[in-house]
Amino acid sequence: MSLDVQFKRDHEVEGQAEDEAAKKMKVELDAVERKRLAEAEGVAKFIRFFNTVEDEEELTDYYAAQAKQLRKFWESLYHGRYGYFEDESPSRAVNFGDPVILEVELKVKSNTESEDRVLSFLAPRLKSPAFAPDSSMFKKCYTSKLSTLEFTVGHIFYSLEATISVKVIEGSWLGDCRAQFAASTASIEDEEVVLLGLGDEKVPLDGDNILLSRCVVSVELEGQLIVSASVRRSKEARDETVEDHAAFFTPFKMGRSYGELNVGFCKTEVTVAWSLF
Repeated sequence: MSLDVQFKRDHEVEGQAEDEAAKKMKVELDAVERKRLAEAEGVAKFIRFFNTVEDEEELTDYYAAQAKQLRKFWESLYHGRYGYFEDESPSRAVNFGDPVILEVELKVKSNTESEDRVLSFLAPRLKSPAFAPDSSMFKKCYTSKLSTLEFTVGHIFYSLEATISVKVIEGSWLGDCRAQFAASTASIEDEEVVLLGLGDEKVPLDGDNILLSRCVVSVELEGQLIVSASVRRSKEARDETVEDHAAFFTPFKMGRSYGELNVGFCKTEVTVAWSLF
């Protein structure tokens, strides 16, 4: 019994010494090395996750599985710094009078440009749905060897351009508060254009101005623009109820419109500048 106890004590002392040495090594590492180790841990996590895939489609289609897992890998490792693995461009509307060609080149960046890997390269020709009498939303997928891209296109008839900005005018924005700002039109239900995503990062501010990642949307001349805010009070409270707020605007051919979003802890002013294309 005494030998077992002594061995256990010696083992605990050695284990503590190893833990402290590991902590000391992490402290001594520079920022670049810490980033490299963090990414390596993320890759290991991704590989473990990939090996547990049970979806039948992913198991039978190797490239589809790679594409789906790459997206999950990106969002688990990089979304806090670079955002989620999706693009909400263009930041301005495109005239849909003629067929539109969108050129897409999606790469996985490496240490040098010559080592970059092309994930998707295509130039789809988009057309609006035939005989569509009203504004509508449609989606189309394009599959390549390593990825599938989904394009969501809103076809807005007799449209104006609305440039949106948001500013805190009363109180102050809480540092641990997350929010999503979005815009939509009354004619297309359940579809929104995200102006600022509800992620784990703090809401970007420049003084009292909230820095939107996108600020230009299209709206029908005879329609209605809806600017909404979904607010979550803290990063940790993921199950906390998200509070929704909205402001409504009647379009004009020129000039500015003003509205307010009262999110409880502060009041924001939404400014919409109207213009023709």
